[in-house]
Amino acid sequence: MDSSSVKSQALVFGGGLLAGITLKTVMNKMSKHQEDLKTPEKWMQVGTVSKLIIYPVKAMPGIEVNEAEITPLGLSHLGMSEEL
Repeated sequence: MDSSSVKSQALVFGGGLLAGITLKTVMNKMSKHQEDLKTPEKWMQVGTVSKLIIYPVKAMPGIEVNEAEITPLGLSHLGMSEEL
């Protein structure tokens, strides 16, 4: 093996290792964040929703709706999803 081949392999290995460490760190932080999102035992009203608008296509006007489902990716109404 020549020197440039060894350097290329080392670079690829290093990049893969860095990506793996980064992914593990992000997953750990997400896991800890999920623990903070437990359903509270006692609820308290903090405001009132006067209008609910979803934006299934960000570059277009929103659609006013009376209700929407909250999903891990954002709001959803009649199959139209909005990513947060």
